[in-house]
Amino acid sequence: MNDAVAAARLARDATFSREPWFEAARLGQRIAERLRAEAGAEATPADQAAQPEATWGRVLHFLSQQWTRAQLLGSAAARRPLDDLSLALNLGDDERTLLLLAAMADTHEGYAAAFAALHPRAESRPTWGLFCWLVAPDIRRQGTQQLLHGSALIQHGLVRLVGDGPLPERSLRLADGLWSALNSRPAWPAGLLPLATAAVDPDDWLQQPTTRQAMALLRGAAPATVLLRGLQDSVLRMRAQQLAAAVGGHVFIWPADAEAATLAALTALLAQCLVQGSVPVLLFTAPLVSALVSPLPAAQAAVLEAWPAALVLAGASPALLASTARTLCVLDAPPLSGAAQARLWARALPELAPHGALLTARYAVAPDTLQQLRLDLAPWLDAGELPPLERCVAALKARTTRSDDSFARRVLPTATWADLVLPPAREAALRGAVQRLQLQQQVLDAWGFARQQRSVRGLRILFSGLPGTGKTLAAEVLAHALHADLLVIDLARLVSKWIGETEKNLAAAFDQAEGTGAVLFFDEADALFGKRTEVSDAHDRYANIESAYLLARLERFDGVAILATNLRGNLDKAFLRRFELALEFTEPGPLERAAIWRAQFPARAPLAADVDIDTLAALHTLPGALIRNAALGAAFLAAAEGQSIGMAHIEKALQQEYEKTGRVSPH
Repeated sequence: MNDAVAAARLARDATFSREPWFEAARLGQRIAERLRAEAGAEATPADQAAQPEATWGRVLHFLSQQWTRAQLLGSAAARRPLDDLSLALNLGDDERTLLLLAAMADTHEGYAAAFAALHPRAESRPTWGLFCWLVAPDIRRQGTQQLLHGSALIQHGLVRLVGDGPLPERSLRLADGLWSALNSRPAWPAGLLPLATAAVDPDDWLQQPTTRQAMALLRGAAPATVLLRGLQDSVLRMRAQQLAAAVGGHVFIWPADAEAATLAALTALLAQCLVQGSVPVLLFTAPLVSALVSPLPAAQAAVLEAWPAALVLAGASPALLASTARTLCVLDAPPLSGAAQARLWARALPELAPHGALLTARYAVAPDTLQQLRLDLAPWLDAGELPPLERCVAALKARTTRSDDSFARRVLPTATWADLVLPPAREAALRGAVQRLQLQQQVLDAWGFARQQRSVRGLRILFSGLPGTGKTLAAEVLAHALHADLLVIDLARLVSKWIGETEKNLAAAFDQAEGTGAVLFFDEADALFGKRTEVSDAHDRYANIESAYLLARLERFDGVAILATNLRGNLDKAFLRRFELALEFTEPGPLERAAIWRAQFPARAPLAADVDIDTLAALHTLPGALIRNAALGAAFLAAAEGQSIGMAHIEKALQQEYEKTGRVSPH
């Protein structure tokens, strides 16, 4: 190659970047030039004198030969992943040299042999000393020492110093898979392949103001964390995939296996995303975040905290973000509405339209689940046939069934004050409970009441009354008014026959509610909070220990706990005095019953002219739950006959409720 051509290409190098292998070859040429210039001088690496002349000849020849080939093959490019990484981390010239030097041994066996010849212990890796010698020949090397402690490459684990011995003799190693990514060949860590993204947005969730705000943060240059919260793993996964598709990201399910969830794997995953300009979305499923245990060890959490780009943590526990200094945006992942689910089904599997109404109503699934279902039903769909309904249901169950080790069922409250019909005094008491929590800072902190009393930040409420009088509905309304989730305790799973297990399960439930700000709801509370008995055997003793633990834990609970019981007299008196609010739910009077009846029929429901709400309220002295059952039953009876909902349908549905509950009908 003549000098004119070489000069032209070198001039072009100053304007355009090259393939990473081209820049590695140019760096190799720099090393060769330095070795030739300092041959025989004291500044030459110490091990040079010990190497046979033939070995040095081969090293210099290879480095020069690679550079010559690179000049002949190299082509300019306006933008390369190496440039994107340099811009994202604000890398200087020396840091870019460090990155390339650490990568060279993985690009060609000749570089590995050259480094082995230069390494004090004949390892096929470049050393920190070689880097310093290359960029800072001055014996003081202050700049390189600052680089060691301040470079983003070192801080974020993209380049690591490995081995023992003096610092100059330690080897440089690139993060796993990073060199492939810099050459536009993604190499994800084992067990952490990205999920397919879902661009489908059946309910315009991506257009909501809070979602748009989160996407603006993720597209920005500042390091930010979006916490995506959801109540169901399937919904959380669907929303994570939607968000990733919208902002150009990749979704990864973080593994529960500690061997796969290593610090190196996390660093490699984040580095791959950074090189590709992709937003990493880490999805933590329910087993990983139970009991508010951080799903990541401290070292991995520190990597996320220091990461210089935006990322999404889907389903992460608050313990992971309690003290973050990054910009934080909390985004809820709501489930799809019934109408949105129907649109999703119709779009993904129009062939199942004859089964659509039943499947849509029973199975709320994510878009990727529907794609998987298509694969399961391929033998019928490919043949243009309608799969049997039983086969569709079996495939859906296989795809959607998951195990759950939680002791509480999380309910997303939707009921509002308009759905709750209570006497004015009881409704005012419930609203006062909400105000009590809203005014805690003023009363407890500003006015100083927290110094005089212990355990006053929590709110403990007792609902008692006959079944169907609105206790569960009131708990949901209260949770909705507090913008909180409702954690309904599953007593069958919480109570254990093994000594100490019930207390352990209770502690997990209380901690979960406290850490998430959810309202803890104990239905049929007398099963847990019943009266203590005299000790006649070991069973009585340990039952009393459970009650004592509950007393202590309930008293120091800083959240909202609601206990519902049909028989208030069954509760231990020691529990009763710890409630800030106790409400007795009685059966509604005529005015309340009329309001409940009217609330049961939506505006679009075809109500016949002969329906007399006031007569129904005056004649049938039923609690709200039975009224709701009767109204819904009447609607189905009318739909089956193809008629509007008439008085005859309501009376027939009421008769069924009387027979079911053993009440005496007024007719």
